[in-house]
Amino acid sequence: MYYLYHIPGKKIGVTTNLEERVTNQQGYEPHEYEVLSESEDIEMINYYQDFIQKSNKKNRTKMSKKMGYIGNVNEAKGMLEKIYNNK
Repeated sequence: MYYLYHIPGKKIGVTTNLEERVTNQQGYEPHEYEVLSESEDIEMINYYQDFIQKSNKKNRTKMSKKMGYIGNVNEAKGMLEKIYNNK
């Protein structure tokens, strides 16, 4: 199994052994990193890693309604209350 992991503010990496690579070798505790994906297909993991790294460099795209972004919690709550109250 291959794991694509993210250490916020530091790096994105791939490993087959999270505990050995990230905790023992790099010194991060499990609560300091997140697993973005896991797969038996290394090509898929590498493609995803490349996609994330490229998209985070220059193309800081803001979320839009087309992408599924509605708003912050208060805005979404207001929209849902309007829908509920209109029925």
